[in-house]
Amino acid sequence: MKQRISFLFTLILLFSFFTSFSQNAATINGKILNNSFENVNITIAYEANSPIFGTTTIDKEGNFTLTAEIPSHDIYRLNFGNDKYMLFALAPKEKVDITFDANNLQNIISVTGSNSMTFVKGMSDKLAESKNIVDSINSLLQNDPTQKYYNNFFQQFNLYTQTNGDVDNAILNVFHTLDSLKTLKETFFPKGKISGELDLYLAQANTYLKNIQRDYTIFENYQNNVGNYYNFKNNRLSGNSVLEMTDQASFYSNLDQYLQDLEARHDLAKKNLDEPCKLVSSINKERDSLVYNNLLSKKSSKVQFIQKIVNFTDKLSESNIAANNYSGYLQYTETLTSTLLNAAQQNVSNTVKYYQTMYNNSIEGVNKNLRNLIIENKNDITVLMFLDQFPIENNVDLHKEVIAALATNYPEHKLVKERTKVTEAKANSTEIGAMAPELAYANPEGKIMKLSDLKGKVVLIDFWASWCRPCRGENPNVVKLYNKYKNKGFEVFSVSLDSNKDSWIAAIAADKLSWPNHVSDLKKWSSDGARIYGVRSIPCTFLVDREGRIIAKNLRGEQLAKALKDIFGE
Repeated sequence: MKQRISFLFTLILLFSFFTSFSQNAATINGKILNNSFENVNITIAYEANSPIFGTTTIDKEGNFTLTAEIPSHDIYRLNFGNDKYMLFALAPKEKVDITFDANNLQNIISVTGSNSMTFVKGMSDKLAESKNIVDSINSLLQNDPTQKYYNNFFQQFNLYTQTNGDVDNAILNVFHTLDSLKTLKETFFPKGKISGELDLYLAQANTYLKNIQRDYTIFENYQNNVGNYYNFKNNRLSGNSVLEMTDQASFYSNLDQYLQDLEARHDLAKKNLDEPCKLVSSINKERDSLVYNNLLSKKSSKVQFIQKIVNFTDKLSESNIAANNYSGYLQYTETLTSTLLNAAQQNVSNTVKYYQTMYNNSIEGVNKNLRNLIIENKNDITVLMFLDQFPIENNVDLHKEVIAALATNYPEHKLVKERTKVTEAKANSTEIGAMAPELAYANPEGKIMKLSDLKGKVVLIDFWASWCRPCRGENPNVVKLYNKYKNKGFEVFSVSLDSNKDSWIAAIAADKLSWPNHVSDLKKWSSDGARIYGVRSIPCTFLVDREGRIIAKNLRGEQLAKALKDIFGE
């Protein structure tokens, strides 16, 4: 009898336990728009080996009901497979009705039954508004006629001047080679009589004549084709600009002067070289015919052909004067080239600053609302999903206020303990464990790239420069590791300490730095990013985890490879 009573008592206790546990279960009634998922389960968001607290199927219409035996109010993750997930705040006994979009899991259409998820929706909506502002202003910047004109001008004019430089070298070579041909004749035939080492003279003269024709052909091809690629004379900035460009008249005055000097020196070249080079072409054709018919082996034919070269040489006027005049144009246009390229860069920079100010003014109200929402919900653990929208280095008081409130309500929570340590660290700290300070600067096309946009990925912040030999030596290793782990969530955020945009862009291309995140304020050692991170020498790197926290510093070579292997595996 006692055994039977004991057994019944045990059953009652077990029934009470399971009933109590079941009563703590939370329920999520979901509706997924544009659904392509089949199953959903729920785990703790910040634990890699979290147990699954509930799982269910999703019907063809995107409806599901998920019952979760969760231990406490916390930040969870709804997992839909193929690395698709949604962060979800949930407490025991809650019954949440939610509608969201499979194409954008941050887009909560509606939610009821949870104050935490109502807060999440409010924050998500405001962040979407913020993103729309960024996208809108970036679109305005990319389509701004001033930015487009001067960016295109810089790239095209840079190529144009390089092409002109190649042509200038070819023309000067023609001048100098014609003089060399005259010197050769005076060396071999000082008295005017064709005699002596005829083969040696002919071999050297043929080399000069071939080089003259080759170099002048470069100039002729340029003259015939340059108009198909460049039109700086008529292609001028038109339409309304957001900025009043200072020195606009001076810019075009310098450009016109450059084009006039270019035309003048090319006219000088044609006037002095066109007729002689036509004769050179005729002489070369005759030589080729003689060689083809094996006539140059006969002394009489050889002497007769050499006499033609000598006669041609005797008719040449002094080339040194024309060559010096040509070189005089070059010295002035080199200064104009630098002035024009610097002015184009400055106008692009001014336009970027204009839109940066527009963005700052537009986003100020949104950030104020976001900040107020965070403060209003500072006692809710869910606030940690959004706190880092306000980087700690610029918002120390906000972080301290929120974390202090959370520490009161969640004294043993893992994330709260970690954040308490962070708030106790010095502002702008780049010590291991601190949140990585924000970096937001222009890429080579003038678009603002932000470090915070890479949150959710493991990021290597790499301070480098085109002029830094150790940096260039380390680049192949970074490229190799980027290509190995980029599909697993690894990104590189390169901050250049260059001052010359052209050198910066060339180094990116030469070293095959294929990641998209390249920024610089072109201030060299006065770089704001270098100041924020306390960079005193380069290369200098900071490895940042998916949450935006610095986990290692100054890793290179095998050390960097090992750190990434530990994070991502083989």
